[in-house]
Amino acid sequence: MTDDSDDNSPLEDDPTVVELPCANIQAWVYLEGSVIAPDGTENYSVPMRTSLNDLRLLPGQTYDDFFLGMQYTLPGQPYSAAPWNYNGNEGDNYDSNGDINFADADYPATVVDWVLVSLREHPDSTNQAYCQAAALLHKDGHIEFVEGFTCCEIDRNESYHVVIEHRNHLIVMSHTAVPITGGSITYDFRTQQSYINDPFVFGTFSGQKQFLPGLYCMYGGNGEQTQTNSSDTDINFNDRTYWEGENGDIAKYRNGDHSMNGDTNFNDRRVWEINNGRFTSVPRD
Repeated sequence: MTDDSDDNSPLEDDPTVVELPCANIQAWVYLEGSVIAPDGTENYSVPMRTSLNDLRLLPGQTYDDFFLGMQYTLPGQPYSAAPWNYNGNEGDNYDSNGDINFADADYPATVVDWVLVSLREHPDSTNQAYCQAAALLHKDGHIEFVEGFTCCEIDRNESYHVVIEHRNHLIVMSHTAVPITGGSITYDFRTQQSYINDPFVFGTFSGQKQFLPGLYCMYGGNGEQTQTNSSDTDINFNDRTYWEGENGDIAKYRNGDHSMNGDTNFNDRRVWEINNGRFTSVPRD
């Protein structure tokens, strides 16, 4: 069959054209680093602090200080490096180009940081992340996919686990597989414990921290996630060593800044001390 029309639209009977139904992901999560007091005390409050955004330290923003001068954080979502190796371009449009007149790089004022979101068909499935995307996390915990994200590569009759990753927090996953309802997969980590595979009930594994009655957050202090095979799923002395290498960095976007206030100092070590020895049963994809 041939088509003599001038447009390049696909033919209706072309077997290569497949219209897949898509699904949205609606999710909410809290980060301990942004609900804990930045002075190192175990005092928690919501909504999350937006300190990195307020100071203009998020990727693509420009920080201006009388003593330090202007500092430009390179743009782009922060998960292109190991262990995530995610090459999405979601953060490219948030860029001040080092111009103080556009210091906020068009981030909404309520943004806390970037997170990495994906789906899994089975809790222990590795190398099978579906619909992975970097997204903005807002202070009320809601996750925003910045490029009209929709998930079109999954079976809408199946249920999926929602996975959230952050550059210095323990990975979390929905405690159960979530069905697609009304075109969306919806899960709120703020009000329920995340996945824990501890069949002998020894309390070996951690999910999230209940930081206030009925409220949960991802465990902070996991700034080093590449040194060993389990670095990305536990908080251990390697995270303290990593923090020591960045300790004293002022007004920088750093993984060692566990309290997420722009300064890497002893208070960030306190976050690590509180959670040292915690590890999750959620495997890395």
